Amino acid sequence: FPHPLARTPQSATYRLSYLIVDLIIWWGTRGFINDFRKKLNLPPIAYFSTYHGSISHLPTGYMWSPHLMPKPNDWGSLVDVVGYCFLNLGTKYQPPLELSQWLQQGSKPIYLGFGSMPLDDEKKVTAIILDALRETGQRGIISRGWGDLGSFSEVPADVFILEDCPHDWLFPRCTAVVCIMVEQVPQLRA
Repeated sequence: FPHPLARTPQSATYRLSYLIVDLIIWWGTRGFINDFRKKLNLPPIAYFSTYHGSISHLPTGYMWSPHLMPKPNDWGSLVDVVGYCFLNLGTKYQPPLELSQWLQQGSKPIYLGFGSMPLDDEKKVTAIILDALRETGQRGIISRGWGDLGSFSEVPADVFILEDCPHDWLFPRCTAVVCIMVEQVPQLRA
């Protein structure tokens, strides 16, 4: 199967999809990786290096259920599908008073967050979210994330702008979750 971040319909390109996605990720992370290597007195890795941070020679564990997607036969002995890992950060989490009070003031909200996904126009995305909440009469928690959602001068009373909160604490307090990627899905298990 192809890399989860690639959409390629032909099996002949599946293996190539991993190389391409790894290279794209490398282009986005090379700056801070090379800054870190400099602090360790290591030479930088070149922009178009064939290595570019590859871990193919290291043992690797993928954190999804093998019942959902078993390990492919061609992955070899250095790669394993180990199942989900839960941090359970919510068990000791004490929410800010402002968040607790807001949650108690009305119906369960819809959580909207896009994590580390970069947005071309965060103000437009925020406006679309606000319009959707208004049209459906829903309360919403907008997670600012890396895309800097929720950047506007006046926050409506039925919207809460969230900086950070453990999902395993927050999601059970929401009526629905709109998020990017699959990292949050296991946390919705209850």
